[in-house]
Amino acid sequence: ERKDLRGAVVGLLERAGSGVGRFEDLSRDGDNGSSISGSGGETRRRLEDFRVPAEALRGSGGSDAAAAQQHLTLALAADAPFLAAFEHLVEMVVVPSLKARLVTAGACHAPTTFYYQYPPTLRLQPGPSSRTVRPHSDAEYGHQRGEINCWMPLTDRLLTRTTLWAESHEGAGDDHPFEVDVGEIALFHGTVCKHHVPANPSEWTRASLDFRVGIEGYFDPSWSMKGTKQDHGRRTVRL
Repeated sequence: ERKDLRGAVVGLLERAGSGVGRFEDLSRDGDNGSSISGSGGETRRRLEDFRVPAEALRGSGGSDAAAAQQHLTLALAADAPFLAAFEHLVEMVVVPSLKARLVTAGACHAPTTFYYQYPPTLRLQPGPSSRTVRPHSDAEYGHQRGEINCWMPLTDRLLTRTTLWAESHEGAGDDHPFEVDVGEIALFHGTVCKHHVPANPSEWTRASLDFRVGIEGYFDPSWSMKGTKQDHGRRTVRL
């Protein structure tokens, strides 16, 4: 259960209340069904079927949108099952994998401290909609170079027909889609590499988690983010 982050997000959204949204209850056939069966025969919700009310959409204007986003942020930060699953993922999977890559590249060998964003950011992009996330680098929002972006899709990109796009390196301008499936995590240098999300043309909701990991020797834990009103909390792992 601690490894089922997608299931933890489903539980989080169910507990968050109607102000954030609700799961579609209509029974459907085939691949478009609103639920799937687990290995034990239980029925589980699908994130693709989560419906976000129009007034809760970021960018729709007014205080309702800001209040709904704040409600989701607070619900995520207080949801113990979700946070336990996320912490397990980062400390048991993400950080060891990142450390192995750094060792292979000759970037570190001794025990290293990693600073990871806690809690992560949950993104919901309902469709169909013309809303997009504009091309940007995270340096525009005050982030420093010594951190790596981790992007984890929670929904099927073949259903939503949209995904994150990014350039291969700083200033390349060669934006390409991340062909990352549920259960995989993409790493990229979002501080300097421009990235964006196109509109969601489908009837399904796209959901993803993203967070950043700072690396000792490259990351300054005393850094003060400029250009944004809200910094992220951090936890540390030494490996």
